[in-house]
Amino acid sequence: MSIEISGLDSVLSNLEDINRRIKQAVPKALTDVGLDLLGKSKEKAPIDTGDLRGTGFMNLEDNGKTAVIGFTEIYALRQHEGLEYKHPLGGEAKYLENPLKENTQKYIKHIKDAIGKVVD
Repeated sequence: MSIEISGLDSVLSNLEDINRRIKQAVPKALTDVGLDLLGKSKEKAPIDTGDLRGTGFMNLEDNGKTAVIGFTEIYALRQHEGLEYKHPLGGEAKYLENPLKENTQKYIKHIKDAIGKVVD
């Protein structure tokens, strides 16, 4: 008794195509999420001269698998962590962390949906 299975080449070709499309969709979705988080973080960053907000950035790293969002002003970390600081001109501590926490599920859904469109 023998069983012949055909079509494996077609299945593998389809999987390779899906993998290629996922590799294109994920960086775009991460860019969308990263830019959204950057915008929300800039809105919450403390204001003195405006320099801190102006140093916000978003970069893709690791071949588009990682979005890095941050601020380069030398005092950015101190302002982020300084819960005791007053911000009479606006802004708040945890200006990067809080928007991430508030939007994590939305960001996960966006990335998941982008992958889902490729797989469907």
